[in-house]
Amino acid sequence: MKLYLDANNLALKMAERGWNQRDLAQQARISTNTVSAVFCGKSCSVKTLKALADALEVGAIELSKKS
Repeated sequence: MKLYLDANNLALKMAERGWNQRDLAQQARISTNTVSAVFCGKSCSVKTLKALADALEVGAIELSKKS
């Protein structure tokens, strides 16, 4: 299953915390390359989506791209 994230919403949630992509990667315990790929529109795994949502303390649905 391919999941795509809403980069604008992801950036908003990061800005609310004063985080950059490196900060998010560290908090989510994923690579900065993975965070960068998500921002560039690449798909991600359920595990990555959950890690990002948990780090940002939001529901996964908030980060998912709407079709």
